[in-house]
Amino acid sequence: MMRTALLLLVAGLGGCRGELPAQCPSGREVVAVTSESATSVRVRFACRLDTASAERAEHYRAADHGVVPPAPLGIAGAEAAEGEVRLTTAPQVGLVTYTLRLAGVRDASGALLDASANFRGGGPARTAPVTFRVDDRYSASLKTVWLLLGVDPLTGAYTSRAQRLELKDPDGDHRFEATLRVAADPVRTVGTKDDALGPQYWGYSARAVDERNRPLSELTLFEVPDEKARVVAVRLSTVPEPPAPEGLVEVTFRVDDRPAGALQKPALRGSFDAQGTFDPTFPSVVELADKDGDGIWEGKARVRIAPDRRLGGPSEQSKPYSVYLVEGATPWQSRSADFAAPDEKPVTAAILVGSPDKVPVRFGVDVSASWLDETGSAKGVYPGEAVFLTGEFGQAEDAFGQNATDAFAGGENVVLQMVERKDRPGVWERTLFLPKNRPYGWKAVRCPKDKGCGQLNKLVTSTGRAFPTVMKNLITELCDASKKQWTDSNCSDPRLIDPRKLGAVPVKGGTLDYTHATIFAGTGKGQVDQKDPPGTPNAQLMFKQEAPDLVVEVKEQPVVTPIYVVGTWRDVNIPGTPQDILGSGTVIDLSRTDYDAGLIGVAPPSYALPAPTRPSPFVMDGRLEATATLVAGGTGTMPIYLAASGDHLYLATDDAGEGSDNLVLLSGTAPGGAVPAPWGKAGTVAFAGKTLVLADENDSGFAGWFELGNPDRLLATAGGGQDPRFDVGSSAQNGGVVEGTVNLKATFGSAPSVLYLAVGAWASGDGGALYSAAQTPATRDGNGNLEAGEVLKVAWPSLKVVP
Repeated sequence: MMRTALLLLVAGLGGCRGELPAQCPSGREVVAVTSESATSVRVRFACRLDTASAERAEHYRAADHGVVPPAPLGIAGAEAAEGEVRLTTAPQVGLVTYTLRLAGVRDASGALLDASANFRGGGPARTAPVTFRVDDRYSASLKTVWLLLGVDPLTGAYTSRAQRLELKDPDGDHRFEATLRVAADPVRTVGTKDDALGPQYWGYSARAVDERNRPLSELTLFEVPDEKARVVAVRLSTVPEPPAPEGLVEVTFRVDDRPAGALQKPALRGSFDAQGTFDPTFPSVVELADKDGDGIWEGKARVRIAPDRRLGGPSEQSKPYSVYLVEGATPWQSRSADFAAPDEKPVTAAILVGSPDKVPVRFGVDVSASWLDETGSAKGVYPGEAVFLTGEFGQAEDAFGQNATDAFAGGENVVLQMVERKDRPGVWERTLFLPKNRPYGWKAVRCPKDKGCGQLNKLVTSTGRAFPTVMKNLITELCDASKKQWTDSNCSDPRLIDPRKLGAVPVKGGTLDYTHATIFAGTGKGQVDQKDPPGTPNAQLMFKQEAPDLVVEVKEQPVVTPIYVVGTWRDVNIPGTPQDILGSGTVIDLSRTDYDAGLIGVAPPSYALPAPTRPSPFVMDGRLEATATLVAGGTGTMPIYLAASGDHLYLATDDAGEGSDNLVLLSGTAPGGAVPAPWGKAGTVAFAGKTLVLADENDSGFAGWFELGNPDRLLATAGGGQDPRFDVGSSAQNGGVVEGTVNLKATFGSAPSVLYLAVGAWASGDGGALYSAAQTPATRDGNGNLEAGEVLKVAWPSLKVVP
């Protein structure tokens, strides 16, 4: 059972027990588990037990799940009496949280009990040496210093009763110290968000006092998560805050990626060192973040005021400070900014990703279904290949200032390599910056990745452009698809074939299924005497055909082309692959295989596609994000934490592992009705419309996103995979959080103005019941269902909780 639910159950069922029933209530079998010594554990049940099954030690399992793999705690014996069992265990480690599971215990009615609960080990705790230090050198007035500690000096364990510890200054330098071994307890943190769950989560504390217990400092909170030595400095109230560094000025850096959308993990290199002093070797790295997802990345740094350094300064002593962009591990010195810091006024430096005097144009093609051979056994691009642009780009550059000019060179300029979208496999895009007020023709070709088609183009010959891997259409007849000239009497009504929709291709008089078709190979004579075979359109035969140059009209505003669907490639009927041609060095005569030469063709199929979504800025590491806000729960019920960045919603709650599966439900539709609870759990949930479920499993390290339904559809899992609109993380040990992000706009079509959420803990088995006492919002009737009145309403994107 979850720690929050367990605390409530103990409070509700403790005290006078009275006559216990013969059958345990579902989901509340265990009332409490308490360690009475280093080798003894007392388990209290909500019913009478079948003594024979309850006194078998093998019917209990205990382990520390805070380590990987879990560390088992041996159970040597069991003694039962009424609704209680005392277990004899192997030596327990103090303060370690153990999970006890039942594995064969039955109640007095004979029903098998499926339950688990946590308890804290009662043996000696692991400790760490902690040195407490009070520095009185500022005023040098103290002769004695004591600490009031929330630590028992004898055991090192936490205590809510302040203990006095005298600090010593043996050398008279007015620095007072003492070292004490303190219990290593990772759940005691200085953060206060979990304090409402009970004193076992409160951080250690220290306050400096004089000999009469008069305070000399504020309360200092500290953590001891492991056995490493550490120092806790308790600052005296009479000591002022350290002054701000003198002679430094804050610089705000803004990198505008809105025109290009090219950045994923950017940073800046700066011509200043860690102390802010000018350094021409650019040693500093300035981290950048786009917290609201608007395409403007920001970072800050401090540099030393330098009146002699000015913009345009010609010498080493007068040149300005400078930064340049780094994307991933690639430096882009062409995207840089100079700035000066002549006085104490804050400074802003800006970098534009892209060309300010050209127009950004995003080109796109879809090769996911394009045929690579005549039978369609291979589609898209071959391993080691990429898609490249080629076109009439007399003056062009990419987002980072690289020369992207081209004159239909067939993929020989490596800068024109396109990028495959992570959220749409098979869709390749590239943004170029082109001069205004003119049209540009272009196409796509396949080339060796990061190398281009320079070598390949040398090994083919043809009349006209000899691009062996240029994009082609699929067509139902070997005739001009434009219908402007049909010289072949066999032509009837040639139609374009969308390779994504082979099952129902429109033809004259109906549709044909080209699912099992092959591509016409030709006679090996090229266009000479090549005629449309009799009997077409024929569902067993398709033809490749030239696509006219695609044209984009560039004026003043940014342009996004449609996503053009590539049906096949010019080399589809050439024996072997481009890699085979490169390997053999054999010259290929394309005029013999390019049987569609001279046919006019039509534009390929196309569709619109929104820009790729920016990755979530939140880190999925099972630790609560610093920017997350507690919007509900946390005081006896499960917390709901939320944060926002652009279209990304971050949410988190307690992780599983304390005996329950934890599920967060999220919808953009007002609650209503009753549908089966997710994950095959007992009861119903009042969620309507498209509903997402963030789930964390008790019995394993699994966490993932699902869509509520029958069955629930898996969307993404911890560590990545599946749908790129989602991400998820979970703590490797109990006491952390399960967290997830969702791109609301990409998921719901548009970000809902209001979000509806609820979180609950269900017993871990199939059909497990809801622990109503732990759900958030709080239960109104405890009936094991999440009802409409038990759903949180949150305004987006302000994250304001509304009635």
